[in-house]
Amino acid sequence: MRATGEEDLDFFQVAYADFLIEAHVRGFIRPMVYFFFTSLYHAEVLTWLSENAGYFNEFRLWVEGRTARL
Repeated sequence: MRATGEEDLDFFQVAYADFLIEAHVRGFIRPMVYFFFTSLYHAEVLTWLSENAGYFNEFRLWVEGRTARL
């Protein structure tokens, strides 16, 4: 197997791979998915967000910190 050079990467890999890998390492995949579905106003989503406000806030602060570096 050969090493992948940056020229072999597509837009998704360049733009999102680092973000998603770091989110996974930090345990933020679940709050990220619930964030994606907040616009549905589904009862299960709203309940999870309410019951996990601290966890979701950690995720939000991490995202804000990442975007501040852009």
